[in-house]
Amino acid sequence: MIGVLFTITIDPHNSIACCASIGQVSSLYDDNEVLFSMYTTFRIIHVESINDSKRLYDVRLTPLSGNDPDLHKLTYRRQLPAPIPSSELTSWNRLGRALSNMRCYQKAEELYNVQLSRTTNDTDKGHIYQELAWNKCQESKFDSAIELYEKAIDIYQNMHPPNQLGLAEALLNIGHVYTRQNNYTKAIAYYQKAITIQQELLHSNLSVLAQSFDTLGVLYQNVQDYPKAISSYEKALKIRQQAQPLNLLRLADSYDHLGSIQRSAGDFSQAFSFYEKASQIREQSLPRDHIELAKSYKNLAYIHFDMNDILKALFYYQNGVFICTTSITILQYDASCKMFFRTRKP
Repeated sequence: MIGVLFTITIDPHNSIACCASIGQVSSLYDDNEVLFSMYTTFRIIHVESINDSKRLYDVRLTPLSGNDPDLHKLTYRRQLPAPIPSSELTSWNRLGRALSNMRCYQKAEELYNVQLSRTTNDTDKGHIYQELAWNKCQESKFDSAIELYEKAIDIYQNMHPPNQLGLAEALLNIGHVYTRQNNYTKAIAYYQKAITIQQELLHSNLSVLAQSFDTLGVLYQNVQDYPKAISSYEKALKIRQQAQPLNLLRLADSYDHLGSIQRSAGDFSQAFSFYEKASQIREQSLPRDHIELAKSYKNLAYIHFDMNDILKALFYYQNGVFICTTSITILQYDASCKMFFRTRKP
């Protein structure tokens, strides 16, 4: 067993992390406990052993503010669209992913083919074909990617019993490929098949099912089938409302999706209601200069402009721009809002 002592340093000039001393109200009077707000993110400053011991370490941390550029980069990377990853990766598969991310597609393919020639396990073969397909998708060779995913599907279906989890995963991945090709009709068909399987399998991991419903809603929204988009978003919202533990930020994402579809359908009052709920969650859960709050303020600015409330639209727009002042996304955010106000009529 290894012991770790965390030393947290707070600079009030550079950090707005919300924390409070609760020593006077805690049952542990002698501990001088400090309570940090939910979702506080820390940077590791230094790690060293205590008294040259290999069993006890001092880890020094400092909280990040919402406008920290590294935190924004991490948030941006998390929001990038990517094929759904296959099941738990082996060390060889992780190496293949790394090669593919470095655009060494041929070397990644050679690595996967070596693995394929050495395995007799059908589940492993299916996963390797999915990795080969993912590699082709990274190359934008979408037809080849679909062929490889279909090979994985054939393997999963012919197993005894069929590998339903791998099958759902491959169907979602094909849906993702068709989405990248803007073939939303085929993408919807594959997502529907995958969700049917997920509803039978993922009772212990409903967050995955909620994400699938979210994506299906986006696809329906892209083809302007608003009733089905709303239905999909509402199913995702219901799952997240019942989830334990409750993930508030995912709940805010669901409210954003419903706000977006209601705005597209022209129901501005309903859209405002959902956008406001998302904003309230983020204001309570995140630092006041977090980039996700700028996203909420932009949505509120748009919907107030739609409702011809120009003063409130400008208020939220300015709040969002203020957050983005030191953000890596300031140009993207500012330009999109200015273009919107420039092209829309009061």
